[in-house]
Amino acid sequence: MILFLFILFMAMQTNECLAQQSPAVKVRTSNYQYDATFELLDKVPFSNLQVFYGGGKYQLKNGHYSESDPNGFGGEEIKLEQVWLIRHGINAPTHAIVSYKSTSCGAHCAIEGFVQVLTLRAGKLLVLQEFRYTGVESVTGAWFKDDTKTLLIVGRSDDKSPVCCPERVDKVSYRWDGSLFQIKEWKTAPIAKDKM
Repeated sequence: MILFLFILFMAMQTNECLAQQSPAVKVRTSNYQYDATFELLDKVPFSNLQVFYGGGKYQLKNGHYSESDPNGFGGEEIKLEQVWLIRHGINAPTHAIVSYKSTSCGAHCAIEGFVQVLTLRAGKLLVLQEFRYTGVESVTGAWFKDDTKTLLIVGRSDDKSPVCCPERVDKVSYRWDGSLFQIKEWKTAPIAKDKM
């Protein structure tokens, strides 16, 4: 009887673990190399960089790219949100974390945030990791805490709520391991109605 209860308990735990979703933030490693050449990361003009995103290249000017649909049905916008440099002591930065927001409009507007982790290799900017998440205006985004080397990304949850009315966000923390970010923890939280 005890063995049966133990097996039942373990089966319930396994099913509970399998039922848990993963965070809605999509992470991929990359080896995409930017065309431009730079000596140091802190000399990269991120606000005027040609950004690689979603298979396309977009030239930022003063941290912004915008293109309208020629037929007047919306358009696309990419905005540089924040740049953080990872240093080890007083040395030159070894990695950059760059946060962007992309807004595409047609029948409705879709917001996607993306974060690129970059380094220099032979003078070329190399994307090591890219994080993507669905955005919600004034609720989602990315933040980096230099003292703990922690990246927090808050993105819309895959909660099956209507496009107009998101109900939850995923708050995902990543820790820096010296070369990449590894997931530390994540939780899903309701969106406060006053934020909508």
